[in-house]
Amino acid sequence: MRAIHTCLLLPSLAFGFGYSEASCAITTSNIFWSVDLTVVNATAWDAIIPVLEASAATEAGTLIYDISGNGTHGFIYERYVDAAAAIEHTETFLANFAADFTAAVAIDAIKIHSAVEDRDLLDL
Repeated sequence: MRAIHTCLLLPSLAFGFGYSEASCAITTSNIFWSVDLTVVNATAWDAIIPVLEASAATEAGTLIYDISGNGTHGFIYERYVDAAAAIEHTETFLANFAADFTAAVAIDAIKIHSAVEDRDLLDL
């Protein structure tokens, strides 16, 4: 298995745009990513945080789901047991929460770290 480090710098949730990749030494099947964001609607952001956390808490493959911020900028760190769990989470997010999330924040960057060989996660 070839280790892949992918960093996506995205202005929106269009997962297929503008990624670059380089080899690195990630030796776990875990998928983890971080999302840097700017809060554009504080009321909507405050409302969506507990909804996102509650949803992630029900997903068997979610290892870590941590949201932090200062009211104007935020950071989300997520870790999943494997690619299948990350894809399941992402599909749930896109189907149920993406509209409310993007009304609350502007995504500054998404950084995905993975040792998986396939690109299924990026094709969502």
